[in-house]
Amino acid sequence: MSSEETAAVVPFRAEALQSYRQRLVHGEVLRLSPAWVDRTYWILVAALMTATVYVSIGTVNQYASGPAVIRIDDRIDLTFPMDGVVKEVRVQPGQHVAKGDLLVRLDDRSEGAELDSARREFDLELVQRLHERGPPRNTSLSPLLAKLSLTGANLRARSLRAPDAGTIADVRLRPGHRISAGEVVLSVVRDDASFSMIAVLPGRDRPLLRVGQPMLFEISGFADARQRVPISEIGDEVVGPGEVKRFLNPEMSDAFVVPGPSVLVTGSLSAGAFHLEGRRLRLYDGMQGTVDVAVRSEPLVFAFVPSLRRWIGEFEGGRP
Repeated sequence: MSSEETAAVVPFRAEALQSYRQRLVHGEVLRLSPAWVDRTYWILVAALMTATVYVSIGTVNQYASGPAVIRIDDRIDLTFPMDGVVKEVRVQPGQHVAKGDLLVRLDDRSEGAELDSARREFDLELVQRLHERGPPRNTSLSPLLAKLSLTGANLRARSLRAPDAGTIADVRLRPGHRISAGEVVLSVVRDDASFSMIAVLPGRDRPLLRVGQPMLFEISGFADARQRVPISEIGDEVVGPGEVKRFLNPEMSDAFVVPGPSVLVTGSLSAGAFHLEGRRLRLYDGMQGTVDVAVRSEPLVFAFVPSLRRWIGEFEGGRP
């Protein structure tokens, strides 16, 4: 058979066949390194043993969670005992005041006129008695003194002064604003005020709560500023949403979501501020957040093998 006929029968080029014949070692499909395989094997064994030990002795917590609100314990809400129109507001939120400082004054023109009239009447009566000859009259000056004292008290009542040294926390009025008797017009936070946190936790978890138990408190909008707050007081009753809202300030009850039957839990904050990214930020009355309290702990293996929980429970229940 000629070379041309051979080339027609064999589909490979002559150069490729010659190179194949000269190759002494055939190529390997997969080359495995025994050292690499050994290291990987023992790493997998160690990881499996670690996971087994962790699942066997590890625990998982169950939490009671709910909303919370910050309250200032030494906050003084100030009111006027009468209706009136605001004449002057001398303070603003965040301003520090001393005891006795004038904060707000109502329109007192009529009370001032009454006091001036009472003073003139008293002075006139006193001058007449000093110029009288003969024995003094038996009539007393007590009614005039009582009237003078009453008109002076009415005038002073038109002004609101700081009952103690502190910081103005809230101002709810402005000049020209008409207020009603008993309406809260501003608040003062004493210098030594303490802060507390009121949490609303599910009522079903009440038997698992105890005083001193730590709560993880997260302020809304500040996830990186969590605080551990110990429980200082626990409500004795499980109450409904309406009762919880009545316990809170009317101003915040509408914004406070109560999920259902709940128990009120109180915790004392160590300071009136929190730290975020190296800054010290002040806490304010009414700031809201959430709390988590670990109420139950069980082995982690129960999460992977739930039947173990029932088996162990039956075993312990039947133990003499």
